[in-house]
Order: sequence, then C-alpha cells, then structure tokens
Amino acid sequence: MSYKLEEAKQYFSLTLSSEITEYSIGLSRWLISELEQSRAENAELQAVFDLQETRTKRAEKMWQQATGKHDTLPDLGVLLDWLMGEVKRLKALLSYQGIHF
Repeated sequence: MSYKLEEAKQYFSLTLSSEITEYSIGLSRWLISELEQSRAENAELQAVFDLQETRTKRAEKMWQQATGKHDTLPDLGVLLDWLMGEVKRLKALLSYQGIHF
C-alpha cells in the first residue's frame, strides 16, 4: 500500500472514531438527563400514591367501623358511595338543625 493511502486510512479511522466518541458522549448525556427526569417523576408519583394509600386506609377503617365489617376491605366504588352517602346524611342532619351551607 502506498504511504498516502495508509495515511488517509488512519486519518479516516481517527476522524470516524472521534465522531463516534462524540456521538456516544452526547447520547450518554441525554440518557442520563432522561433518567434523572424519570426518577424525579417517579418520586412525585410515589408521593401521590403514598398519600392516596394513607387516605384510603383511613376511609376503609371508617367504613369498617360504620358497617361492622372489620375483616372486609370495600371496593373503591363501594367506599366512595358510602362516603358520599355519609356527606348527604350529615348535610340533611345539619339542615334539619337549621345549619345551612
């Protein structure tokens, strides 16, 4: 092989290698950024889930006490219907006593 051809191959190889390295670094930075955003979103969603779980457990305990079904967990729809019924019942009771809101 001629010297010029060998020199061109090495230059091309180094240039291509450098471009691949730069691309890989850029891709790695983007992936790290996406991972950090995903972790932040996950933490936010976990906090919402934890709060919902805490509130649901409190409502379930209220339902269990009111119904006497201490070994039963209500379906969410049943729980919501019961809670809405309790609100209606309390509003009616307050209205009967002359308290309106």
